[in-house]
Amino acid sequence: MTNVLNKELRVLPLAFLLVEAGFIILFLITQSPLIAIAGLIGLIGLPFIVSSPGNQFALLLLYISVLTAPNWGQRYHALKYHVDWKLIALGMLFIALMIFIRNLYENNWSIKLHFLDKIIALFCLYAVVNGLWGYAQYGTLTRIIVELYYILLYGAYFITRILLTNDPAWRRKILLAIVSGTVIASLIYIYLTLTNLDITSILINRLTTQQPHLAQVVLPLLFAVILFGTQKQTKLLSIAAIIPIFLMVIFSQQRGLWIGVTFAIFVLLFLYFFRTGFVLSKFIKFIIGVVLTLAIILLFLIIAQKYFNLQFLITVFARVETLGDIGGDTSWQVRFTEVRAALKNWEQNMVFGSGLGATYTQLYAERGNTALDNSYAFVLWKLGLAGLAMFISIYITFAVQGLRVYWKTDSYHEKMLIASCLAGIGGMLLIGITNMSIIGYRFNIIWAILIALVHDIYIRHFGSGNV
Repeated sequence: MTNVLNKELRVLPLAFLLVEAGFIILFLITQSPLIAIAGLIGLIGLPFIVSSPGNQFALLLLYISVLTAPNWGQRYHALKYHVDWKLIALGMLFIALMIFIRNLYENNWSIKLHFLDKIIALFCLYAVVNGLWGYAQYGTLTRIIVELYYILLYGAYFITRILLTNDPAWRRKILLAIVSGTVIASLIYIYLTLTNLDITSILINRLTTQQPHLAQVVLPLLFAVILFGTQKQTKLLSIAAIIPIFLMVIFSQQRGLWIGVTFAIFVLLFLYFFRTGFVLSKFIKFIIGVVLTLAIILLFLIIAQKYFNLQFLITVFARVETLGDIGGDTSWQVRFTEVRAALKNWEQNMVFGSGLGATYTQLYAERGNTALDNSYAFVLWKLGLAGLAMFISIYITFAVQGLRVYWKTDSYHEKMLIASCLAGIGGMLLIGITNMSIIGYRFNIIWAILIALVHDIYIRHFGSGNV
């Protein structure tokens, strides 16, 4: 026994020297201590990461959440590292390959296809065929590959389904990765806001990145933990996480996000108070809960305005007021004009659309002509009525299955998860009217994960995945 301990103790100095040598080598190569530390952690953790497709998936979720896209982040000097869509694509392919290899040897990394699985698979396959047709028409391979890449990120649904089928514990691990990434992203966003804008004009000028959209699905999850949870420690951690994420939402000045988050919270409250059925006393509690939520938000804004001299209320009311006069709002006019231009092309082939890679006549010099600030109009324009029908069917099936299993399950943990996913995705579908968030963002991975989480619970209760 003593000899074994002596051998282990002799190994420790050697391991320490190897780690230190690795750090020095990386520092000399990169000239950056942060990169050297990150690289060293990556090397040490490499066996842990490579050994599990789930660990690789969690790492990918952190990568897409924490870092900004280059077209958004390069305008801020503090952000030197950005998400590379090619790395995301390679990461997804690598994870899929690892799952395939594991299944060859272990034969338990597969799933039985149900109704929702088939719809999503059909939608992805249709997008590939549509992309080939678009290439035959326009010959713009790079643009088609990028557009197809975002759509195929919905393939994360199948990775999640397989992980959950193999080990249900991945439900918590995946959610932890999403929440952790969002909290870190919100802290970075707040830091950028405070370093790039004057403290008194934070809500006059705004900092633009895609990260605030993560709050749309993470805030309902954290609120659900507070409502449905039983552990005080977990509730306190959720409250601590809500604060920076909520600040990110406010600082973002995105009206669509404000509406989406508000809608999600109301849906969450409704599902919570009527979790066992409709009763008048619960309806009264629901109304009280809505009023209290609005009062807490208003109190937060008043305190921030008084003690930090931030013109929250003025800006919030000004931004919301524009929703009542859409015809007079410049941004809405620009979006509607571009949608009309794109849909004129769509009218030439309404069933199958104009094809991936299609463009419309450029109307504004500072804006492109390959995308639209409306996810549904984009799908209709590029993929036609056939593509839009499949796309909407995914979310309708998700909502129906979620509601069915919500009132069937007796597990508070499952109710919490289903309610937060329904509320978060519901708000995200509203936001999709104002931008490409549900079809043209890398966060399609996360939307697909939430759909898979609910579907996994559904088939565990109903056995069949058919609606």
